[in-house]
Amino acid sequence: MAHDADKRAEVRALYVFKRLNLKQIASETGVSPGTIRIWKNKGADEGDDWDAARTVASLAGQGFQSITSVILESYLTTHYHVLEQIQSAPPEEIPFLKKAQMLASLADAFTKTMKAAGTAGPELNRLAIAQDIIKRFADFIFSEYPEHTHAFTEILEPFGKIVAREYG
Repeated sequence: MAHDADKRAEVRALYVFKRLNLKQIASETGVSPGTIRIWKNKGADEGDDWDAARTVASLAGQGFQSITSVILESYLTTHYHVLEQIQSAPPEEIPFLKKAQMLASLADAFTKTMKAAGTAGPELNRLAIAQDIIKRFADFIFSEYPEHTHAFTEILEPFGKIVAREYG
């Protein structure tokens, strides 16, 4: 059964904002989980990663501090593992001079990341607020005006691209 773009937008909104799983979405919309998975994968191929949007929407609801914490935690975990690999590598694998250069590069990346976390705050905060408002608006429509869900989801996808461009 072929579905139109409105149905796809509705499915995406249920996945991103309502955080429903594929079976729940299939049950609610009549679109098979396989078709939803195809749409999700196609979106990722086209630069619309539903999982990333879902994560950001979730974080937006938790506030700016959560977003910053997740980003920094992810970076610091990677930083720690790379540091361990550099330090534990035998000299025949990575000569001492190369290790020193790698450590300097890693230190530079750390400094830049920490600075960016501090100075990017206003921009990340604007995006988080915009996404939080969209999420709250979606929740409001889904709960208070379910008959308008179709129209909302039709408008949401193109509007989401504008928000991402302006605030992301």
